[in-house]
Amino acid sequence: MSINSHANPDERGRWPGLGVEFARRDLLKLALVAPAWRAVVAVASPVDPPITVRAFRLVEADGLRRSSYPIHATVAGPGRASRFRLVCDGRPVEAQFRPAVRDGEKHDVALDFEATLGPFESRRYEVHHGLGVESGPEPRSGLKVERAGDAYRVAWPGGMAFAVGPDLLAPFREGGSARLSFLKPAASAISIRAGEPPAGVRPALPGRATITREGPLAVGIRVESGPIEGGRAASIDLTFARSQTWAEAVLATSDPGWDRWDPQVSLALAFDPTLGGAQSGPGWARLADPTRSVTVGAMGTGRVSVEAGGRVAIRREDGPRRDHGPKTLEFRVHLEPKAGPSGSSTGPESLIRPPRVEWDRPKPSP
Repeated sequence: MSINSHANPDERGRWPGLGVEFARRDLLKLALVAPAWRAVVAVASPVDPPITVRAFRLVEADGLRRSSYPIHATVAGPGRASRFRLVCDGRPVEAQFRPAVRDGEKHDVALDFEATLGPFESRRYEVHHGLGVESGPEPRSGLKVERAGDAYRVAWPGGMAFAVGPDLLAPFREGGSARLSFLKPAASAISIRAGEPPAGVRPALPGRATITREGPLAVGIRVESGPIEGGRAASIDLTFARSQTWAEAVLATSDPGWDRWDPQVSLALAFDPTLGGAQSGPGWARLADPTRSVTVGAMGTGRVSVEAGGRVAIRREDGPRRDHGPKTLEFRVHLEPKAGPSGSSTGPESLIRPPRVEWDRPKPSP
C-alpha cells in the first residue's frame, strides 16, 4: 500500500490515499512517538566500545618509606586504544601515558606516575584502556624540554636542569641550575672497552639524541652511537622524572658479537667534595659541599668509586660480559640543591632500589 506523497489535504485537514486517510493529528502523534521509538531501539541494542583492564601490584620490598617516588612501567601491546586511565582503590590517579618507541616503532605504551609507599607496603593498580575509557587526569605542569643547538635541556619547575648531547661517550653536557652548578660542562665520559687487550673506543661517526617520550611527569631521551669498532653500536637511555631531580641511565648494547663488554662511566663534579665530605656504600657514593650534593648509584652488579679530582666512576662489578645476550650498565645520578641528611625516600638505598611493578598474569579464556 502506498500513499501519494504529493497529495494535498482536503478541507477537513485529512490526507487522502488509496483507501487510507491520515489526519494531521495522527501525523503529529507519529512525529512525537518516532524519536522515542528510536531511543528504545538504541537502548535495546547498544554497541559499547571495548575496554581492557590490566592490573599490577606496586611492591616496596626494602623497608624504605617512599614519598612521591617516580614509577615507570610498560603497558604491553595495547593496540590502537587511544584513551588510558590509571585507577587505585577505585579512584583515578594522575598518570602519564605515552607511546613507547622501540626500534623506531611504537609498539607499547609507557606509563609514568608517582607513588607514596610505607615500608614493605604493596598497592594494587589497574590500567583501563580502550576507546570506551574516559581519559584519566594528567598534571598540567612539570618537566619541560628545550632544544639547545644539538642538545636537549630537561628542566624542572624549580630551575634545576640536565643538558643531554648527541655524543654517546659524553651524554651529560651539564647538570644544575643558573646559580648552582653540579657537573662540569661535558662532565660525563663513557669508555666502552672491546677486544683483547682492552682499549677504549670512540664512535667513528657522530651519534644522535632523540626524545622517546615527553610529558609533565617524565621525559625519556635516547643517545645512540654511530658505528663503533667492527660496526658495533651502543646506546644510553635516560629518564628524567618530575618528583626527583635525578637522571636514570641504562647504557646498553644488544650486539651478540661484542664478546667483551666492559663499560665504564666517569662523572666530573663542579665543586670540591672535600668541603662537605663523601659517603659511600655498596653500589653508591654521595659527595657534597655546604650548598649541594650529588649521589650516584649503580643498579644490579654495578659499583661506584670516588676518584681523585672530584670524579665518580661507575663500572660493572663482575667485569666484562662475554655472553651473547643483551649487555647493560644501569645507574642513577641525583642532584640535590641543599646538602643535608637524606631521608629514606630520596636516600642512596632508595635511589638504587626502586619499588617493583608486578603485572598480574592474564586470566585464561573460559
